[in-house]
Amino acid sequence: MLRPFTGVHAPLDFAVYDLEWYPETYKLRLVGVYDGSHYRSYTSIAEFLNAELTSETRGRILFAHAGGLADVQFVLEEILRQGRDWKVEASFSGSSAILVKATRGDRTWVFADSYWLLKDALAKIGKSLGEQKGGDDYRCPDFPHCGHRIEEDDWRLPKCIFYAPIGILRDYNALDCRILFNGISRFQEEILALGSSLRPTIASTAMRLFRSRFLNGPIRTNARVNETARIAYIASRVEVFQEYMTGPAHYYDLNSSFPFSMTSPCPGALKGSSRRWEEGDELALVDATIRAPNRDVPPLPYRAESGRILFPFGRWRSWFSGVDLLLLLESGGTIDKVHRALSFESRLDLAAYVTLIYELRRTEKDPFRRLVYKYLMNALYGKFGETPEKQAMLVNPDKIPAVAERIASGVYLVPETVRIEHEHVPFAMCVTARSRALLTRGLWATSSRAYCDTDSIVTRDTLPTSDALGDWKEEEAIEREAVFLAPKLYRLDDRIKAKGFPRLRLADFEKLRAGGSIELNRMLRIRELYRSGNTAPRGLPTKKRVWGAAQPKRRPTPEGGTEPWDVSDIT
Repeated sequence: MLRPFTGVHAPLDFAVYDLEWYPETYKLRLVGVYDGSHYRSYTSIAEFLNAELTSETRGRILFAHAGGLADVQFVLEEILRQGRDWKVEASFSGSSAILVKATRGDRTWVFADSYWLLKDALAKIGKSLGEQKGGDDYRCPDFPHCGHRIEEDDWRLPKCIFYAPIGILRDYNALDCRILFNGISRFQEEILALGSSLRPTIASTAMRLFRSRFLNGPIRTNARVNETARIAYIASRVEVFQEYMTGPAHYYDLNSSFPFSMTSPCPGALKGSSRRWEEGDELALVDATIRAPNRDVPPLPYRAESGRILFPFGRWRSWFSGVDLLLLLESGGTIDKVHRALSFESRLDLAAYVTLIYELRRTEKDPFRRLVYKYLMNALYGKFGETPEKQAMLVNPDKIPAVAERIASGVYLVPETVRIEHEHVPFAMCVTARSRALLTRGLWATSSRAYCDTDSIVTRDTLPTSDALGDWKEEEAIEREAVFLAPKLYRLDDRIKAKGFPRLRLADFEKLRAGGSIELNRMLRIRELYRSGNTAPRGLPTKKRVWGAAQPKRRPTPEGGTEPWDVSDIT
């Protein structure tokens, strides 16, 4: 049952911490902590834990920005070294330990990754608060001849702050801590003013606000319906249509695509089941055999056995949202047979949430409040699709579960199924289907498209633009050329977007384009670190290239373009 929240909205007791280390060796130099009243620093994790984790601070949350990937590794290593007095339970999202509960005796503290609360770079958060992040003003006396690592082709960028004398490094760390603390503190103030309370992540914060102010009565949820709706719940469409496009061209973006999709009615409680779909019922969940037309941009997603999402033409059977089926008919496709259709009550709770938050953002002048409202608008819908299947990491548990996998001495991974009281997948299914339909209609309106990603299109054609919610806006102009190597790996003129290739330089991009590989030194993630037999934080030299064994989203053609797959080729 999805119910309104009627509990007490109490502020979080929190502080922030930040670690500095040498990038090549991962040797710790400094731990900084700020709690809103004063800043202090330590030169070892043991000193940090002994001073900060006390009876007076029990229950406190300690935030570090992107700490679930990096900083918390140093904390866990020291906890393991100190022995069985400590008990730890860590919760993951991907490779990040977003919440780490550490217990000693009857006292517990939580280490949290603040990037899952304020999902922006610290420099952007600081700018919205009127504070300038430090580090850019420091150079080694003989920079750039000092030999310290550079991350860009421009030698003028200072890159030596992590090697600075300890006094300068301490000032840099203190400023980062203050920016992060002030950002979280301001966020807490804004959420309390909205009539809710801050949670450790933005998604849980948005859900608490929704349940506190906008959920207009309970919604009876259904575990089997949730399981079925997950088949039709597909978040986005990301495809490369052609590798190369000459300019002038446009990078268009939808204005708040997912919030716009929440402004229409969404499926609430299950009403009934039949063997007939009432055509036009967007809120339905339908088991159907369909035939997607053979056109350059087919309308519907297909989940391959590998889990990869493709957009083929041809005939197949699956569960679809009513939004998907309407788009199919609009494209010239057919519904060969409806096997079963689930109908739902119509709910406008999400629309009320988005309408208020969007209006607050539209009229707000304060940069930080605008950032907060953006986070709240975009974070809610996916929370309804949160999966009950989790994985916890336990350190020194009192009892080792039978299903536990031992990955290091005293460290175990445990699969678990938890009760998600806000799980209502039909909400998430309907919202994402509407946003995919918006994007697909934009693709149909173009003839020279090169790329799409969730809510954006790169094309030489001109799309109508406006500031309205759900309309297109031109995000970037492309003057000379655009090159797309893979989803989320591309270049617009000299601007590079490279998910999975941090700080990719132009020369390395061209090496990847030519089919070569580049060398990266990435920090090992917690679970792979512990499986390696050595829990000391460290890097892993890696050679990485673009093309792997995964099936391309579209079939390459001899002319150098792409075309959609026939679903029979996928199966």
